Order: sequence, then C-alpha cells, then structure tokens
Amino acid sequence: DADMRILQWIAGQVEYWMPETQWLGTSDVISDFEQLMQRQMDLRLESLNLKRFRTNFAKEKDLRVSFPEPLFAERDVLVETFMDGKPIEYFLSDAGLSREMKNKIADVGMEVSLRMVFVHNFIHADLHPGNIMVDFDLSDPKAEPTVICLDAGLAYELTDHKTFLSVVTALMLRDGKKAGKYMIENAESTSTASPEKVAAYCQGVQDIIDSAQNAQFFEQLGTYIYDFFTLAYTHHVKLDHNFVCVAMAVKVMEGLAISLNPELDLINRAVPYVGRASIDEGVQEAVARLGGMLGREAMNDPAAKKKFEELMKQQEEKAAEEMRIKVLQSWGSIPTTPPSDGPAQA
Repeated sequence: DADMRILQWIAGQVEYWMPETQWLGTSDVISDFEQLMQRQMDLRLESLNLKRFRTNFAKEKDLRVSFPEPLFAERDVLVETFMDGKPIEYFLSDAGLSREMKNKIADVGMEVSLRMVFVHNFIHADLHPGNIMVDFDLSDPKAEPTVICLDAGLAYELTDHKTFLSVVTALMLRDGKKAGKYMIENAESTSTASPEKVAAYCQGVQDIIDSAQNAQFFEQLGTYIYDFFTLAYTHHVKLDHNFVCVAMAVKVMEGLAISLNPELDLINRAVPYVGRASIDEGVQEAVARLGGMLGREAMNDPAAKKKFEELMKQQEEKAAEEMRIKVLQSWGSIPTTPPSDGPAQA
C-alpha cells in the first residue's frame, strides 16, 4: 500500500507541475496497476487465472502452449504442477541454435498472444522473459516447441473489447483518423478536449500511418504506439487506459517474437483473427435473433444448432478473407498468401 501511495503521489506531482502529462493517463494506469498488484497478493486469484488460461487454451488443439495446473490455493500459498523447460532467454541468446528452431518458438509465442488478445480477451499482463519457458527437444530437428507461461497473477481483460478491435481494424485499413477516434472514445478527453484538439490528434495518427510505406508499420507497432502517446501529450487528448495497458503488453510480446524471428509476418498472422473477432458481436446478435424467432426448443435441436454453427463458421471464414483482401489493398506490399494455420475456433 505504501509503495502504491508513493507512485500515486509521484504521478500527482508530475501532473501538477507538468499538466500536459495528464493526457498520458499516468494516474489511471497506476490505479489499474495498483488493482492488479492487490489482486496478485491473493494467490487464490492467480489460481483462478491459471484455470481460466488452461480452459481457454484447452480448446486450441493446434497450439502447443502450457500453463501450470494449480493444485492447492490459499491467500498466501499456491501449489502448482512442476513445469520442465528452458528459460526463453536461452533461445534468445544462443547463437548456435538454428534459425528454424527460433522461428518455431516465435510462431508459437505470437499465436499465444494473438489468441489471448483477439479470441479470449484475457491477456497475461506479465509475460516478460522471466515468465516464459520453452520445452523443446533440441536433438530432434523435427520437434515442435511448447511455450510455457508462468506467474499468471497479473491478467487483464478489456472492458470494451469491441472498441479495441475497431482500433486494430482501422489501423490495418490505414484509416488513422478513425483509429484515433476509437483510441480516445471511452476516455475523459471525449468530454474535456476541444473538437480541434481531438481532430488534430486523429490527423496525427493518420500522418503516422501515411508515413509508413509498407507493412513494416506492424512489425514496428510498438514504436508507433509510443508515437501515439506523444501525440496525446502534444494535443492534450487523453487515451483510453484500457488501450494503453494492452498496447504495452503487445509491445513486450512483439519484442520477444521479433528478437527470435526478425522477419516474423505479424500482420498476415493477425488479419484472420481480426476478421473473425470483428464479426463476433454480429454472430451473437444473430444467435439471439434466431432464438427469439424460432424459440428455445428449435435452438436446442442438435441438427438445427449444428447447421446454424456451420453457417456461422462459413461467415467467419468469409469475414477473415474479406478483411485480408481489404488490408492487402490498403498496404499493397503485404504477402498475398494467408497463414497456413488459421485461428482455432474457441
């Protein structure tokens, strides 16, 4: 508690003497961090997080990722299964490892992050190198790596997942003005910033995207995230702190993946997820409408339900492909071959 009060005091002093810094949302981020830290002190919550991660990824049969299984949990005690693997730093630093091995690990790590963000909306908020291990038989060139995620005390769930998806979609389609609008939509700036400053911020986001000549924008997304913060500071526009927290988590994972595979095709991997996730709300609404029209008995009929689910899957695949084409048209230089392994259906 004392540490958090000191951090809040420092943030308050900085914002008092440098009022422009309030637009970075520092106090909100520290408040979120305080809540996360308080929850992390209760190991029963870490146990619940582990169970949720394990449940989420149990459905992802095509992805080799593992979390410890909690065996016993009290507020101050957590007993987990032992996880056997090498720290990811070993694979980052060992120049003797083949490029193929490193690429495999980067692929799995990126897939884990994408599914946390776009499919599950439940994000491990502390995936630094010390909390990631890899189980990999280095003597077998055909072996596939298993990424092991530890220390799940810090986890984050977006309160407005739909808006976050709108930000990512707009960025992919090079619509910086719309992306900027979504970034601040749920922040205090919607009621305190002047229309001129909001417009200037959105134009700044558009200028950043326009300055990126090709898909390297997404390979360097972390850098551009800092540029968005600078814009907010300059134009006195406050970003939604939910966006800030997820952006920082993405930055950490981006850095790890690019360190292993500098040529990682991030955008081509992300597009199918964005396409599918963008229509999730529509699918849910369609299910509700169909249930209302046909009644619960019809929706409980196995044959009717299976047919409807197949139709929705087709719509998801169609949306993913349409999104990929739109992005290709926007950026032009992105490879036209879609990833061989699409996101598993949760």
